[in-house]
Amino acid sequence: MQVGEVSIGVTSLTSVLKGLGECIAGFQTKNPRVRIRLVDLRPNQMLQRLRDGTLDFAITSQQHTQRLNLDWEALSRMQGLVVCRRNNPLRHSHSLRQLQFANWISLDAIDDHSSQFYQMFEDNEIPAPQRITECSSVLLALDLLHHADAFMTLSEAGMENTLPKGLNEDLVQVKIEESIPEYPIYLVCIDRNALTTTASDLYYAIKNVLSKNQSIDTSR
Repeated sequence: MQVGEVSIGVTSLTSVLKGLGECIAGFQTKNPRVRIRLVDLRPNQMLQRLRDGTLDFAITSQQHTQRLNLDWEALSRMQGLVVCRRNNPLRHSHSLRQLQFANWISLDAIDDHSSQFYQMFEDNEIPAPQRITECSSVLLALDLLHHADAFMTLSEAGMENTLPKGLNEDLVQVKIEESIPEYPIYLVCIDRNALTTTASDLYYAIKNVLSKNQSIDTSR
């Protein structure tokens, strides 16, 4: 039985990855004397917390940032979708250009040029929309979709796994003709070989579960 403390950072998207909660709960059951801290952070905040030593490792959905000299391990990639509520007047739009003046919600910081939201417009050479609400809470963002006739990007896994009962029936995918960037999923730390034994065991348990589940989902 292990002892100690493990601090893990997650983003609003990675926190709902299939199998993550079950894996952590199972580890906690086997090691009741281990204190586990899960912190929901924006990607840029997460990297700072890793560097100052307040997180052992993190599960992030941001692009690999080599210049920060961290230890990145790719797990999978999740397809991004544009979604809105079923009765949104612009739900039948086929291009991001048609939605430039619509309300948008970004789960990432608006000024984060490495975010999936920013890359979606930059990669397609389309100016970013002017009406953007920045909201790091997935549940609040989904509520805003309903009340503000807004649009947002969400991963396929998020569409399937994060929505409270009944809410998924109110959301629809907008069939956009432009390419929608994928969400890359990484485990990131200062050095995986320097993790404590307890942190390392949980790191690899999470790696195995998330890699396995993503492989299963991709093969379907």
